[in-house]
Amino acid sequence: MISKTNNFVIRLLDRAHLDTGKILNTYIAALIIIPLFFAGFVVYEASLTAQSLAAILAATPIIAVDMIMMIINFIFGYYLWLNKEKILADLPTYRFFMLCQAIGQVMAGNFICVLLAMGGLVRTNGINQKEQSNNKLIRGASVIFLLIFGLCLILTIWLSSKK
Repeated sequence: MISKTNNFVIRLLDRAHLDTGKILNTYIAALIIIPLFFAGFVVYEASLTAQSLAAILAATPIIAVDMIMMIINFIFGYYLWLNKEKILADLPTYRFFMLCQAIGQVMAGNFICVLLAMGGLVRTNGINQKEQSNNKLIRGASVIFLLIFGLCLILTIWLSSKK
């Protein structure tokens, strides 16, 4: 079953002409664009209800938690945009990064990024292993953002069960 799923994902990625570099670029674009649309939606909702942004965030704490996750996604997307060559230079760092992002984005509920991260995990064969750099800064940032997403998930579950 895993082999059939893996083959299906590989055929899908081949048809879309997505290699590791394009997957990473698309992932970075999603991390930057999705938070902007979410923030636009919240501002639009504030203008429709004639409330301030602070009033909406105070009235619905789950949106406040989602805003925290979106800000984190935006910051991380910008950081990745600046350092994408370092990620693509080392296979173990790339795998660790994509695995952390797949888990973190599942916790955040960002399924577009989950699909891109899973595609990135499948497409690890496209990385040229130039040097063993083992970039600790990218690995550390991945773990920190994974922990923040975990805390946001716990906070969301707690807020949902409180109602």
